[in-house]
Parts: sequence; structure tokens; C-alpha cells
Amino acid sequence: MEIFHGTTRTPLRHTPLEKVLGWLQQDMDYVRSSAVPQDGIGIIKAENNIDVFDMALIDGSAFTGRAELQQVYGSHLIILDDINDIKNYENFQRLKGDSRYKLIVANRILRNGYALFHRVA
Repeated sequence: MEIFHGTTRTPLRHTPLEKVLGWLQQDMDYVRSSAVPQDGIGIIKAENNIDVFDMALIDGSAFTGRAELQQVYGSHLIILDDINDIKNYENFQRLKGDSRYKLIVANRILRNGYALFHRVA
């Protein structure tokens, strides 16, 4: 987190690191105190006998994007919200550099950006 905040040129750099770390702590506290299952994507796959999703949208906690991409990797369509933020910045770079995915549309200006990728291989 500290490395991303200090070295990656995104709007997040304008927010003090202490505040960002506070958001991370809030998210971790919520996960610990809630009764929400920890592996929602895995549960959906198991309950519906799904190996690969037709479409996956990664939008949620700022700190779970990379783990979520791992679980939906291979989906025919992957939509990323907040590609200019810690949530999906690295996911955007990864998919953009992956020959198995083609970037269909991206907007880095609207809010924190978004992108749509289609699996081609």
C-alpha cells in the first residue's frame, strides 16, 4: 500500500497515506466483524457449477481488486471500475499487457476511470 501510494501517479496520491491506511483498517475491521462469507466468488462458482464467468465486474472495496481478478480471471468479459485507483490500477495494467485479453473501451478521465476487456484466446 505504501509503495503504491508513494510511487504510482494516481489521484490517490493527493490523499494523505494515513487516511488511506485508515480506510484499509476500516475494511479489515468490517470483514472481521461481519457475517459475510469470505469467499463470495468461490461460493457462487461452487453453487452454480461455474468454472468461468461470462462477465465479471470488479467494483467494491479499494483493497480487494487484485484478489478478485485472480478469482474471475478467464472470464469472457472483465469490467474494471476505478482503473486510476488502487483497486484496479494494477489489474488494468495486467489485462492491457495480456495477449489473451483485448481492451474494448477505457475511459481514464471519467471519475476514477473504467475499462472493458474481452478474452480473445
